[in-house]
Amino acid sequence: MKQGFIYAIKTIFQPILAFFLKEKVVLNDKYFEIAHEVAIEVADKIETHKDLDYVFSKSEEMMNFGTERILWLITKHKKYLCFQKMKRHKF
Repeated sequence: MKQGFIYAIKTIFQPILAFFLKEKVVLNDKYFEIAHEVAIEVADKIETHKDLDYVFSKSEEMMNFGTERILWLITKHKKYLCFQKMKRHKF
């Protein structure tokens, strides 16, 4: 079984490492139908703003489906980016 998840027809996310909440997972012979709680991605070819746009776009799609947090490891620059859903606070 692949460790990715399907959030729309023909769209499959397969991060390097993903964490799920045990109580939400239903095992079958297909892709997961729930989003990862946390996903870790490695980007080894980020060189331009266009490449960075891919990181932002993919992260936004994953979070729209339900992924709570995404950690990107940018190898060339030896940096990381962490995306998470914003929480609204009342002041």
